[in-house]
Amino acid sequence: MKQGVVSVFAAFVCGGLLDASAVESFSVSCRQREIPEAGYVKEMVINADQLELSFIPPVYWRTASEANGLRWTWASRDSTALLSLSVRVDPKQTAVPPNVDAMRKVVLDRYPESRVVEQFRCYSAGGQGQTFDLEQPVDLTLKRFIRVAQVQFQGGAVEFTLVTSKTAFPEYRHAMTGLMNSFRVAVPPKKPSVAKK
Repeated sequence: MKQGVVSVFAAFVCGGLLDASAVESFSVSCRQREIPEAGYVKEMVINADQLELSFIPPVYWRTASEANGLRWTWASRDSTALLSLSVRVDPKQTAVPPNVDAMRKVVLDRYPESRVVEQFRCYSAGGQGQTFDLEQPVDLTLKRFIRVAQVQFQGGAVEFTLVTSKTAFPEYRHAMTGLMNSFRVAVPPKKPSVAKK
C-alpha cells in the first residue's frame, strides 16, 4: 500500500493557500543553531523585505522540492508523507489571525470531496493561526489525511501542510509540530553606518 503514495499526494501539496510570490527578492542560506537538548542543527534562513525568517528542516526527511519561490517540500523516509512550508512576505500584513470562515472555504475548494474533521487554533513565530484537519477519499478503502495550518505575522504569513494516510498521520504529525515550533520571524540587526570623512 505504501508504494507510490507520495506520487498520488504530490499534486495536492504543490498548491498553497499563500501566494508565495508577493516579495520580489529574497535570499536563502543555512547556518548552525545550537539547541541545548539536541546540539547543533541546520537552520534555513530567509532574508526578504527587511525580515529574517528561519526554520529547522525536519530531520530524516528528504527534500522533495526546495526554494520554489518561498516554498519547501519534504518527503518522509518511506515516501508515505509529504510536509511543506510556504511563506508569503507582505510588508502590509499584520499579525491578525486568519479569517477562519474564508480559510475553511479555500481549504475545502483546494481539496475536493474532503471534509473537515477538526479545526483548532495553532501558534508559530509568536503569532496565532488556524489549523484544519481534513479527510479526503482516495478510493473505497484509502483516505488521505491532510493537516493545513496558517499563521499570520507582522510582515507576512506562513502555511504548513502535512499530507499522508489516516493510519500514518499519528507517526508524522510530530514532524509538522516541530517545523512549526522552529519557525521564527525577526528583524535583522542593521549594519552600522560608516561615517564619511
